Amino acid sequence: MKNMQIAALKRKVWDSDNELNQVVHERDWFRTKTKELEKALHQSKLTPSSEKRQNPFFQSP
Repeated sequence: MKNMQIAALKRKVWDSDNELNQVVHERDWFRTKTKELEKALHQSKLTPSSEKRQNPFFQSP
């Protein structure tokens, strides 16, 4: 019985560790994407506003 409890606890620790690693990976991904978006926003502010930029998600009627 004791071995089964130990195995169950090890499994819980392993699952928690995997979940933590996943959260860390997602956090890093979002940080990277945020930095990329900040750079793109900064670059868009530096470009002349005379250029009309098209929104790729906007569909004209």
